[in-house]
Amino acid sequence: MGYTATGFGWTPGNLYLFPVGVVGWFAVGALKDDKALVLIHLVAPGAMIGGMTSN
Repeated sequence: MGYTATGFGWTPGNLYLFPVGVVGWFAVGALKDDKALVLIHLVAPGAMIGGMTSN
């Protein structure tokens, strides 16, 4: 939903939807023991916070 909100220009709503998705996909990666999925969703919050604070 975060990608959809961004695509349609729904800001700042997209900023609230992305963290929900990141936490959800992190949980899926942890449950499935998928190290790549876990890693990317550990890095993603840093990138999101960096982007939000730079503007």
